[in-house]
Amino acid sequence: MGVFDTIDSDEIELTMDGAILLSVMTVALADLKDKDLTSELMGVMFLDAKINYVEFGNTSEDYDNAFKVWTEYSFDGCLHIVNNILSDEQKLTAMVNMIDFAMADEELGNEEKIVLNAFSETFNIDDDFIEEIK
Repeated sequence: MGVFDTIDSDEIELTMDGAILLSVMTVALADLKDKDLTSELMGVMFLDAKINYVEFGNTSEDYDNAFKVWTEYSFDGCLHIVNNILSDEQKLTAMVNMIDFAMADEELGNEEKIVLNAFSETFNIDDDFIEEIK
């Protein structure tokens, strides 16, 4: 049995929006050692407010479910879950959001690079697409 055989994404209550939020959350929280959890999550909450039309400061069910998955599963588990939920087009959208979020401070940290590379490889996203949006 493989390491991911125990993760059944059908049992996880994540919508497409929740999966995108989880992917961005994974990048945002990749290098927490020098950052504050609350400030990093504020950016994800802002994205949630835009996606789900909730008042900033409140969170949607999508955000709450994404955060629950992030706390309960390893990085590899989150990667697997997001990959199984999103279509190929949605994966491109998630990748654009992840890169945008990672580059918001105009600095791409090593941990962020690792996360972005893992998602890019898992999503089978062409390097040319990544170069276009960087």
